[in-house]
Amino acid sequence: MSQTLAIVRRGLCAALALAVSGVCAVMAAAAAVERAATSDDRTVVTAVAVALVLGAHMLPALARRNRLAQALFMGCVAATLYHHAHYFAGVQERAGVQRAAVVAPSGHTQALQFELQAHAATRAVPAVAADLAQASAKLAQAQAGLARCTAQSGERCHSAQASVLAADARVQALQDERSSAQRAAALRTQLADAAAGQDRQRATQATDPVDARLASITGLEVGTVALVSALVQSLLLELMAALLWTLALPATAAIQTQAVAAPAVATAVPPISQPVVLPPALPAALPAHTAVLPLLQWQHLRNVALRWRCWPSQWRDRLTALIPPALVQTLVRKMPHDFQHHPHATTQPPCHARATPS
Repeated sequence: MSQTLAIVRRGLCAALALAVSGVCAVMAAAAAVERAATSDDRTVVTAVAVALVLGAHMLPALARRNRLAQALFMGCVAATLYHHAHYFAGVQERAGVQRAAVVAPSGHTQALQFELQAHAATRAVPAVAADLAQASAKLAQAQAGLARCTAQSGERCHSAQASVLAADARVQALQDERSSAQRAAALRTQLADAAAGQDRQRATQATDPVDARLASITGLEVGTVALVSALVQSLLLELMAALLWTLALPATAAIQTQAVAAPAVATAVPPISQPVVLPPALPAALPAHTAVLPLLQWQHLRNVALRWRCWPSQWRDRLTALIPPALVQTLVRKMPHDFQHHPHATTQPPCHARATPS
């Protein structure tokens, strides 16, 4: 039964070791492929990564108590940790890109974009301001010409009045355009702020939330926390695989012992059967109640009383006078035992039943 349990346990450890080794080999191969460019480089780097993983997992089980194997094991573990850390970093980066892509612009940002599209044809504020300055100067000149004309000829300055009206209309149009340009500039500023907020949100989403919280607690950088967590997880995987392979593969000494013991058991000659001399059986000890209860039976007590009456009265009086009360009590306690073991206790009849001598 114990051998069956040992075989089952060893098989279970072997299955778990294969699973863990497969996971580690796939991780190391994926990290190696990401660092290579051509197909040949990918093949070679992948083979090296898988070999290092197998060395880190199998060396403790195959070469036990070998210092060179222990040194190689430590080197293989260090190289494998490097591959695993690269793989975890790539996984976190890809996951961060996907989380950042999910971030969408808010409704306020979309409204600002729609409003900015309405002011798409508006020129820049400096250009509008320059034109407005020129139009204002022309308006001032037209107003001055109208004033001179009115002073000289009275009410015959129709051309001067038309120039003033045209210059004034030009100034009003440029002022409206300047307002639109200023609004467009304000919208662009708000959109820039919203874009900066979205960038910060994408950066936050790109960072692993657990790493960010650990970084805030420990005071370390997020990248440092991510690297340490990746190394710790990789080290646990490597040690687990090494332990499982050690349990799955039996030790060399145990195999040799079983191989030597098996022929010895097969060729052993069974001993010649000899008669077994058993010691004489001792009588079983009787319980205490089997010896005490008969003394307390009424028949024995009645025989004691009858034999006491058979004594002459003078003898009873003298015996009672000579024996102290304590001895009487002791004698009374011992009398049932003495009468029970007396050889004529059961054969002689009581005194009143005896035949009187003639």
